[in-house]
Amino acid sequence: RLYGLGLQRSDYYYLYFSVGLGGAMVHDGGVLRGAWGNAGEIGHIPVVPEGELCPCGNRGCLERYLSLEARGRWNGNDAGWVAEVAPIFRNAIAVIENLFDPETIVLGGLASPQLLERLAALAEPLHNSVSARKDRAAPRILVAQGGQHAVLRGAAALAVSGVLSPRFGQIFTAKRQREGDLLNGGDIAA
Repeated sequence: RLYGLGLQRSDYYYLYFSVGLGGAMVHDGGVLRGAWGNAGEIGHIPVVPEGELCPCGNRGCLERYLSLEARGRWNGNDAGWVAEVAPIFRNAIAVIENLFDPETIVLGGLASPQLLERLAALAEPLHNSVSARKDRAAPRILVAQGGQHAVLRGAAALAVSGVLSPRFGQIFTAKRQREGDLLNGGDIAA
């Protein structure tokens, strides 16, 4: 959001490829966090019925197929992995678009931009979704070029934001209050 493609956009979904798969929706320049800080957690959406067992306890979670760990099981055969997971990735893009209606989806994280470019290209044509408009100004998928340095910049920016941003500080206060309510037996719904 501060250094890359997010500078040009205010509403986008960032799909983070690492050992697992994560994501976040940026709306009006701020990250949607959810009640417990896990909004946008797409990696544990079951996508393959009776699929691979996931450490979360479910079967067929998206990150079991679409992550650097999943790619590693292909023993360096990136072309085979990309061809295998392209249909799953195509479905994931439609899910993200239909849930969040982003201006674009930015692919990034620890995976190389070249690998993400191949995955995005092989996922074409994308499924129809609320984002499949003829009047689109932005492509449906963009690949970030920051690589591993983007992760370090993001971590530093998060720490600075926590200190300098009143809005972000309130998020931490609300979290502490919720945890305190739970510890004290309070009813959050009340």
